[in-house]
Amino acid sequence: MNIKKILESNGLHEARVLSACDYMSVPKSWHFLLKEDSKVLRKYIILDYWKPFSILLPKTMTIFKENLDDVFVISHYNQVKMVYLFLIDDDYIVYIGNYPSSDTKIAQVQHRTAIPSAGVA
Repeated sequence: MNIKKILESNGLHEARVLSACDYMSVPKSWHFLLKEDSKVLRKYIILDYWKPFSILLPKTMTIFKENLDDVFVISHYNQVKMVYLFLIDDDYIVYIGNYPSSDTKIAQVQHRTAIPSAGVA
């Protein structure tokens, strides 16, 4: 796997994979990716990171669990982006995420075991 070729084939020419020495340019909440060298551990960290969204995005979580091969942070034209690399049928699929512009804490949907019945008048 040649990450540079994969990035270029997805329109990310001149992208640079960031490392631990690039802390200053990376949002603090993404520092955990810069610290970890093992792609296996990065995958587990990302799955844990996305776990709060599993109720709202169950299919997305299944795709992450089954197909996420690697994740890393890049700089592309002075913008910091998170790159998710999925391996599906021997092909690499790239998803590029920008830093969230809103609060990442979402309202958790309460799981209800029963639907309240409507009163009949």
